[in-house]
Amino acid sequence: MSERTAVPTESTPAGRPRAGTALGDFPARFDDGVERLRNIRYARAARFAPPGRVAPDPDESATLQDVVVACPQPPSLADEIYGAQLDGARFTEDCLRLSVTRPSGTTAHDALPVMVWVHGGAYVSGAGDLAGYDPAALVREHQVLVVAVTFRLGALGFLGDAARPANLGLLDVVAALEWVREHVAAFGGDPDQVTVFGQSAGADLLAHVIGADGTDGLFHRAILQSAPFGVRGGREEILARLVDTAGDLPADGPVEEVLDAQLRAADAVKGLDDRSGMPYAPEYGRAPLPPEDEFLGRWRRRAAQLDLLVTWTAHDGSAFVQLDPKGRALRARPVVGRLLFALVARRVTDTLFRRGRAASPAGRRRRAARSSRPR
Repeated sequence: MSERTAVPTESTPAGRPRAGTALGDFPARFDDGVERLRNIRYARAARFAPPGRVAPDPDESATLQDVVVACPQPPSLADEIYGAQLDGARFTEDCLRLSVTRPSGTTAHDALPVMVWVHGGAYVSGAGDLAGYDPAALVREHQVLVVAVTFRLGALGFLGDAARPANLGLLDVVAALEWVREHVAAFGGDPDQVTVFGQSAGADLLAHVIGADGTDGLFHRAILQSAPFGVRGGREEILARLVDTAGDLPADGPVEEVLDAQLRAADAVKGLDDRSGMPYAPEYGRAPLPPEDEFLGRWRRRAAQLDLLVTWTAHDGSAFVQLDPKGRALRARPVVGRLLFALVARRVTDTLFRRGRAASPAGRRRRAARSSRPR
């Protein structure tokens, strides 16, 4: 890797520093050994329309360097556990943005390994650029370039019907990966060394990207942490009830009408089955996904061409149990409450994450490797 030198910067009329790229000088924040080029638009989309890619604009995000941009979303129940991470965020349907974090002094000649982050949040909450996802330590210590993606959520991104396209949030992420392939070299990244990584619904979304049409060659490695494989598939009844309850969603007008319908529809499927805890998700048989009975086979074929890590953390189920009033009551029991809570959380973790992982390409390859070892 070439020795790094400081890149001269200039300022906008408002005094915003800029970082050099092969596409021009982009507004940026310089902090603790890293450069953050935030909220670059990677695509543009009208409500309920597929994304249309756009060229990087060095000036377009100048006023957004101190802002977390997020898809409009209702308050998250997870705020009770993780805190209100989106306080102060700018909720806008113009949310197809990505942020680039790279080591200070990076030039277009460096060709750094690229990591593309896709956030979780059950497909209804979150944003790519939250403080809790700050990649500065990863960038600084490992000399990589991290791209964090924000995309459409809930009914805006994952509720198609006869009149509305499905999988818009999935298409957003594919558009962001196409942007990375085409433009990341100008920012000092290597388009031939791209690793995607995501957690929870973000990992599940990337698993669907692996099996989607037109995604060959967009990345070379994938890290799927805590993907809820245990509730994948078999969503026809949930989807039908969501669509029926939500009704006709306005293609224009206040976004609050869409969010109200989203909450109403989610409430209508509550308790239907294990999948109802994450009612919004990619839809099989709607572009860019094949029918469900074909998806897993394609996924395995594609995954065999990748370096793939599928994993989970030991206490992933704890948050779900804590959000359930019955779970909180269980934990409050004297003497045995914490032990019972831990046992239930372990069972939830096994159901949603560990057992589902065994059906993944990584799980199958691992078992095949074990069976082929000499005895």
